[in-house]
Amino acid sequence: FSWDPLPPGGRAVGAASGPVAPASKAPSATPVKPSPSVETAGAVGQRLATLPPTHPNTAPEPTTRPLRAIAEPSNEPTSAEGSASSSGMGTAGLEASAGVAPTTARGSPEPKPPDQTPAVAPAIAAYDALVAEAWDLIRAGEVEQGYDKLEELFKKDRGDFRVAFSLGLVEALVGHDWQEAEKHFAVCQRLQPDHPAMLNNLALVRLRTGQEHLAIRQWETLVAAGPPAPEVVQNVRRFQALAHAGQFRLKPSHLKAIDALARRAAETGAGFKTNVGYLYLPLKGPDGQILGWPEPRKYHDRWCVVCGGRGGVRCPDRDCARGTVRKVQPKTLFLHPISKSRIVEYVPVRVACPVCKGEGWIDCAKCDEGTDRSLKDFKDPLSKN
Repeated sequence: FSWDPLPPGGRAVGAASGPVAPASKAPSATPVKPSPSVETAGAVGQRLATLPPTHPNTAPEPTTRPLRAIAEPSNEPTSAEGSASSSGMGTAGLEASAGVAPTTARGSPEPKPPDQTPAVAPAIAAYDALVAEAWDLIRAGEVEQGYDKLEELFKKDRGDFRVAFSLGLVEALVGHDWQEAEKHFAVCQRLQPDHPAMLNNLALVRLRTGQEHLAIRQWETLVAAGPPAPEVVQNVRRFQALAHAGQFRLKPSHLKAIDALARRAAETGAGFKTNVGYLYLPLKGPDGQILGWPEPRKYHDRWCVVCGGRGGVRCPDRDCARGTVRKVQPKTLFLHPISKSRIVEYVPVRVACPVCKGEGWIDCAKCDEGTDRSLKDFKDPLSKN
């Protein structure tokens, strides 16, 4: 099973495909009279345009459309309309271009051809059945089964924006695997480089992987395209506050860039809440339908930025390595049989670290089991609480 990714410059949805017949030889210079039984090009186009959708000569409507195709309404004509408009030699084509309705031989107006323009944006129930089924499982709490279905679809077609975006969301918000989430959002970036939700989410996972300069670049692209969403303003200003508090080690040029970016983002009038964490953006269709969780709180990243949501940090003892430290202990080389005196040698050994008790980690002082204590679990993080 696969979707048509519709690359730029590719064929339109519903266009006929297949090998192109080789061009025939040019006819001789002697003009040949057309036979009365042969239809003109305009008549053929007119007849094809009036065929019902179930006619065997018409191309079947696709059951699903890739997100890139449904993101904006297509202004390109369908295959039937294109064949009718391209033949300007027929009478019907001339009448249509002059604004006159085509008529039959008896003079009565012909019925209008059925509208074959595909729907602009299907609801979530009309999305691909397998993608919808995977999200039904995730919303029901069967995250592992839903993720496996999405991963199977991703292996079949890596050009579907919805599947890659969904995998990135699940990895970031449920699995907390920032590296894997970055890979999936990077695939989305190659498919749609200017998608707002993708740019915001990619910036957030790159903050988690220590690529702050790339995160700033993604937000700069997003803010330059127009007034950003309130979630983006919250994220940029939170990053600015944490950077000035010393949570991130930024170069002076990067700190200057985030300050300028925060000023531009604040011009929209959206506020900043200190008790709200980072906010991911869901994937929405043109009709506003969400492919993901319907609850806004599901996109609230409250994981601690100090420990990365692990609930612990490495042992602060510099000599500690995997819970052990160096120590010198005596080792007996020779024991005199009469005087009982010993000849010893001091050798280095590794013993359990007294700071972390041999664990190599200590509990994070800023969070409770990975959740930042200063961040509240709001039903709607951006509402006036």
